[in-house]
Amino acid sequence: MTPWASFVMVMVFTAHHAFPFPFRDIAHGIWHKYPNDYSSHITSVDVVDQSFLPNGTIRTERLITIRQNAPRWIMKLVGSSEDQYVREVIFYKPAALSNQKPMILMSSINLTMSSFLVCREQIRYQPSCSNSTNFIQRAVIQAQGSLASGNSWGILGSKLETWSRDRFASNAANGRQGFYSVLNSLFGPRHSAPSSSSMLDTAHQGLTNPSDSIKFA
Repeated sequence: MTPWASFVMVMVFTAHHAFPFPFRDIAHGIWHKYPNDYSSHITSVDVVDQSFLPNGTIRTERLITIRQNAPRWIMKLVGSSEDQYVREVIFYKPAALSNQKPMILMSSINLTMSSFLVCREQIRYQPSCSNSTNFIQRAVIQAQGSLASGNSWGILGSKLETWSRDRFASNAANGRQGFYSVLNSLFGPRHSAPSSSSMLDTAHQGLTNPSDSIKFA
């Protein structure tokens, strides 16, 4: 049993969706996702490193530049610029490596403002059948330092967490819409993006273990 001391109060966002595209199309489309008309907050994506792990998994590290257009009160609070940077690592595990299904795992963490707020995101793509790919997304958002305390600064920290969660949820929905537009552009207009109400997104505040993650197995 995990002791309660290992749990912390955070904002959590999760999403589950089935893309009606085969896994090979998803794996190709990921590298062409940006730019798209739905994700204008992503201003640049740069590959920092790419390598093969000993087990044959392909590891790619990217630096993503984001412009969030944050409210003025947040900019005054953290004293940051409009441009923010995110470190993303992508692991692609081909089916040939084992008897299991192929899989793509993506993890990211913000580099900008990380002394005030940390957002850890994980995404997994895995084929569910020959023409469909399961998508699972999880983000944990937590204020840092004095903003995570229970005093008056903690109230601001909670407000910052809530805004960040809501903005993340909005960007995530737009990101899926954008990915659909890219996939249809690459492979033909076979599918239209579903409405956001048909997607299983949840956002809540609660206790979680920081070590919890989407399993890469």
